[in-house]
Amino acid sequence: MVTDQLLKIIYRFVGKSKDIFINISHGSRGTTSAPISAQFICDLIDGSPPIFGKEMIKSLSPERFTE
Repeated sequence: MVTDQLLKIIYRFVGKSKDIFINISHGSRGTTSAPISAQFICDLIDGSPPIFGKEMIKSLSPERFTE
């Protein structure tokens, strides 16, 4: 899957039992963008300050398609 905006989708769905993380839409740049995206997910899991700023986090959310 590749979005028309060429931005990845990285998101944390919080459910009743466990969190689910998605990290998709890397397209042909996945080899270079997946590691930093994985670091962002690690930050979410362990509560570390995220490597991305608030605007970048907002732009990676699938909610951007509903705005």
